[in-house]
Amino acid sequence: MTISSEKNKELQQVEQIENARSILLIDDTPAIHDDIRKIFNQLETVSSLSKLDSELFGDSKHAEGIEYKIDSAYQGLEGYRKVRQALDESKPYSLAIIDMRMPPGWDGLKTIEEIWKIDDEIQIIICTAYSDYNWTDISKRLGINDRFLILKKPFDNIEIVQMVNASTEKWALSRKVKNQLQIMDLLVEKRTHELRIVNQTLAYQVTHDSLTGLSNRQELERCLTLAVNSPREEVIDYCLCYLYLDQFIKVNDTSGHFAGDELIKLVADILRKNVRQQDVAARVGGDEFVLLLESCPEQIALRITQSILKEVNDSAFSWDGNEFNIGISIGIESFTNNKCDIDELLKAADTACYKAKANGRNQVVLMSDLRSV
Repeated sequence: MTISSEKNKELQQVEQIENARSILLIDDTPAIHDDIRKIFNQLETVSSLSKLDSELFGDSKHAEGIEYKIDSAYQGLEGYRKVRQALDESKPYSLAIIDMRMPPGWDGLKTIEEIWKIDDEIQIIICTAYSDYNWTDISKRLGINDRFLILKKPFDNIEIVQMVNASTEKWALSRKVKNQLQIMDLLVEKRTHELRIVNQTLAYQVTHDSLTGLSNRQELERCLTLAVNSPREEVIDYCLCYLYLDQFIKVNDTSGHFAGDELIKLVADILRKNVRQQDVAARVGGDEFVLLLESCPEQIALRITQSILKEVNDSAFSWDGNEFNIGISIGIESFTNNKCDIDELLKAADTACYKAKANGRNQVVLMSDLRSV
């Protein structure tokens, strides 16, 4: 599901909450339930007539009304259980109208305290007579907050309607704000995720060759700089291998650049398969590659490059009926993690590779052998 569809769903839920609000009456006197229901039944009749008038005469301002769904409970514990059930069904009450005295069970304050433990958003109207708890007692138990109003008995019809409208409207607005914040959180999370992906993509593009996915020259030089400036005290053997793909220009000239690209990708896969996890394989030119082999004496580097050489030779490459014998020339320069000039290291590996090409191509040459001659 996309964020936009989630947002629309949330907004629809909020709109439904605004237009259909559930009220719970908790009072041990059945007559109180009847009186309050009569008041809101009369309001529904007026609302229905207003809506009919709007439909007949095109006045839209009364077309939508607030629907109140009124449930009853006759003891505090029963009311508490209904609040909990409504939460479990994701159909929370917006308002509870609670009598202060409901013998023999919980009184109004105890009921409110227990309900707020499971639903701290529900609004409360406390019905109390003058002889019940005073304001000091109530505020001491419930705290001073905007989630409850006090309705003195006997109550006036207009007074209770205004209180119910104000309390449920406050609840609906609070829910709407909460849902909007959740939607904003989703949007921020989505945007953050998108930015993270973009940053990761850009970072990858900066350090990798777009055709092969191998490291590019910039990333190779960064890794090579780290290697020669390593703070580690122990001596680490490295080998820098310069590889030149033989016959690449012939493939390009004969079968076109698309064929040349496929050949480059084939060789890149062979390099990727043969190097170890700590090694770096990079494409540094059209048909040139470099391997930085860490913790790798010359003999191990020779074994790795000979394996690459054999696999390249064994890979038959054909395009549009043309068969090509592919080879690769490789030069190896060995060094340790002491201070070295990376340009000199690359130059030495390239010199050994050039000697491999001059000796007939498709072979491996160690720079150390050239120095010993």
